[in-house]
Amino acid sequence: MIQEGFENLNQYANIEFLTASSPEELKAQILQIKTPIRIVQMYAAGTRHVVWFQTSDKINKIKKGK
Repeated sequence: MIQEGFENLNQYANIEFLTASSPEELKAQILQIKTPIRIVQMYAAGTRHVVWFQTSDKINKIKKGK
């Protein structure tokens, strides 16, 4: 039985990620986020740059048309 007011103890419950083809592009994406974030990890995987972060607000990702 779950009690009222139970808090999710998963520290990564609101984790999100962004990817980009260059560090500069990734930085530009991060700077577009207007709410506070906590960066969990940043790394390069091949030619892609990735950042995993947490925020308490919903982030809407907008994909660019080609």
